[in-house]
Amino acid sequence: MTLRFDPRDVGEIRVFHDDGFLCRAVSADLAGETVPLREIILARSRRRCELRAVLKTATRGSKHCWKSSGEQSRRLKMQKRLPNNATSTCLKRYRNK
Repeated sequence: MTLRFDPRDVGEIRVFHDDGFLCRAVSADLAGETVPLREIILARSRRRCELRAVLKTATRGSKHCWKSSGEQSRRLKMQKRLPNNATSTCLKRYRNK
């Protein structure tokens, strides 16, 4: 089921089922009211900013977790690969046999 509406006409909602039009739902209380386009744009902008802030804080925390766990696992892998007397380097070395 899909509900679609025109943001400027808050009194009417169109109902679709299986990609086919089913009916219109009209609110008698809101039938004549319209919302100016400017208000809709401002409300969407505010909501977008709120969501960006939420995502920014969420990704900041997850980057920190991934970074710390990634560094630890990378260090463990390097320690397993290197012999005891070798030093850890960022360069990958290719040795001829």
